[in-house]
Amino acid sequence: RKYLDSRVKAIRETWLKDLDARGIPWLVAVGDGAGTLEPEGVLGLRVPDSYEALPRKTLALVEWVHANTRARYLLKIDDDCYLDVARYFGTLSYRKHHYYGRIIRRPVGGTDRLWHQPKSQGELARKAIDKSPEPSVYAAGGGAYSLSRTAMGALLQMSRSERGLRLAGAAFMEDKLVGDLLAMAQISPSAEDYEACQRRRSFPEAEPVAMWENTFFPSRITPVKVVHLDTERDQPLARALGASPTLWPRKLWPSYRGVA
Repeated sequence: RKYLDSRVKAIRETWLKDLDARGIPWLVAVGDGAGTLEPEGVLGLRVPDSYEALPRKTLALVEWVHANTRARYLLKIDDDCYLDVARYFGTLSYRKHHYYGRIIRRPVGGTDRLWHQPKSQGELARKAIDKSPEPSVYAAGGGAYSLSRTAMGALLQMSRSERGLRLAGAAFMEDKLVGDLLAMAQISPSAEDYEACQRRRSFPEAEPVAMWENTFFPSRITPVKVVHLDTERDQPLARALGASPTLWPRKLWPSYRGVA
């Protein structure tokens, strides 16, 4: 809820308008609610509104959508991301897969089990470690992923099983939990035609920079569908660049690698 007047305000003024233009319904999911719709498209879920409750919040969102709508697909996206609505929904790739997004593969020993601690509010979460299984393959939550209605049903069924309840009790990463639960139902993520730009800050006051992949914002010459901005500041810029024939941000090519 603390981002309703900043991050959510920024997306209301940019790409949510593009969703409205296409008649695509949307919700802003927050915690500390009564499980009902609040004014201005806010869905108040019956879970704590804290970082460590994100796994529970995501499952509660899927449960609400599955029970209260006839939606065939659910796109879950963070409030610090930009969505190129035309490119994402125009390619129709998400409709070919039950579980669709940017794939992360965690080998044995490849999970940062302390990631949640500095962001958590509760004393237990600040000291506990994530105990979810490895290896693991899932769609990144630091961006956007979609679930078909079949995947939504399977996710909820697995989350209510004995094994699923144990899994949820050991997990602090919502995206990994979703992937691990869907793996129990033999549903794997696909990244067909999925391109994303990942920007991150190394500390709260830092300028976001591209990490992990050498990609750019959406434009007429890039296939990027989602940008993880890490702040709300560049939402208008990302939307304006969508019609541009240039690459942004400008970069000096790494000196240790040949141009390709």
